[in-house]
Amino acid sequence: MCRKARRTIYLLIQPRNGGSEIPLHIGIDIPHKSGQNAHGHATNQTSARPGNSCVSDAVVCPPRSGGFWENAMKTCFKCGEAKPLAQFYKHPMMSDGHLGKCKECAKRDTKKHYRDTFKVRQAYERHRFAMPKRKADVKRYQEKRRKDSPLKYAARYAVCNAIRAGRLKRQPCEICSKKAQAHHEDYSKPLDVQWLCFKCHRKHHGQLQHETT
Repeated sequence: MCRKARRTIYLLIQPRNGGSEIPLHIGIDIPHKSGQNAHGHATNQTSARPGNSCVSDAVVCPPRSGGFWENAMKTCFKCGEAKPLAQFYKHPMMSDGHLGKCKECAKRDTKKHYRDTFKVRQAYERHRFAMPKRKADVKRYQEKRRKDSPLKYAARYAVCNAIRAGRLKRQPCEICSKKAQAHHEDYSKPLDVQWLCFKCHRKHHGQLQHETT
């Protein structure tokens, strides 16, 4: 069976006046045949070019790194700006191996989707956590962590007991002043703690990248 798909040919045009090479993008409809590789290109290539370029009966495949790609530009369909190809996330199903929107737009869309779906995900997590299998998995995981890190759990319980007994007072986060957790630099000193909120605590442990804005 043969079906058509949209593909793009990338060519470099050398001006007669000796100027810099001009990239030319040509979109064509080509048939998909049996025996294609992961990028949708035919495997029965008739010849090959240096740098993993290949020429088949219907499509030109430029190298995915070096040469043309080092200076290639691409226009983001979200913001409309032309940016270097390195500013686009890689994607094996795209004709040039990169997403159609730039990294900044992709990050912004991801953050917006996270905010917009927060309540839905919160409700889903509540429902999942109430399932017996989930509760059993959490209990098994906690028992394993207690066994693997006994000193850490002893310090955590010592802090909880000290707070209940009034020997230790919970303080706001030392960085952002939000509600905080007790962070231990040394688990052998259970009451020697630094107060950090959940987000700052994760950043301190390298589990969350620091925001640049």
